[in-house]
Amino acid sequence: LRKLWQVHSLEEFKAVFIDYVECHYWAYKEGKALHRDISDNNLMGCRDEHAVVGILNDWDNASEVEEDGTVMSSKALQRTGTRPFTALDLLVTNTPSHLYCHDLESFLYILVWAGLHYNLKDRQRQIKDHPAVMNWDAQDLERAHDAKNFFPTMWPYYQRIITGFNDEFRPLIPGWIDPLRQMFGRAVREKDDTEAKAMVFGQQDAYDNATCNGQITFENMAVLHAEPRSLSNEETTTHPPTEEKSN
Repeated sequence: LRKLWQVHSLEEFKAVFIDYVECHYWAYKEGKALHRDISDNNLMGCRDEHAVVGILNDWDNASEVEEDGTVMSSKALQRTGTRPFTALDLLVTNTPSHLYCHDLESFLYILVWAGLHYNLKDRQRQIKDHPAVMNWDAQDLERAHDAKNFFPTMWPYYQRIITGFNDEFRPLIPGWIDPLRQMFGRAVREKDDTEAKAMVFGQQDAYDNATCNGQITFENMAVLHAEPRSLSNEETTTHPPTEEKSN
């Protein structure tokens, strides 16, 4: 088994990354298991004479999920995850239940981390954190949360991050990174609006937390422009990203 940064090309990186997302989905849907520690150390590749296959490793922190997709109560509030890749909702003192959308959010942060730290030519990962995301790894929860909170919603911070991308990963920005960032940004804004209505007007709209009201789903990860293979013969509904105007 090899680490994610040891693949031979960006095309291989993209192929194994789709494998990870697909494996995660089927474990959740059919195996009723949620990984809960999506990190680049747990993303492996196995090579044969034809291709490399992505393997989602290390299920030690995985939890069984109920039929409705929620983590069983015995583990629901246990903090898991690797700090730079932990979802925003989980970077708080009173840890909420770990949900499916949180793992998908971790996949996005891994893409960003790879763009800043991976050297596929030499098959190496830079050890020192890039300055643009240094605080993503902060031990203080509030500091880590505040740093990462700017990523989906503030253009200047996002621009600083993508400016630091290694050249070989720049093709991922328009096709993968930006569509996913916009997707998560819409989810953040919709959730904030829902919570504001509940607080100010006492208006409690129905809200599906597990998928951020249908915004963050396996099907919508098709914005990667590399449709997960198991969807190829199924009728699915995707929501292409719209252009986001920034100040």
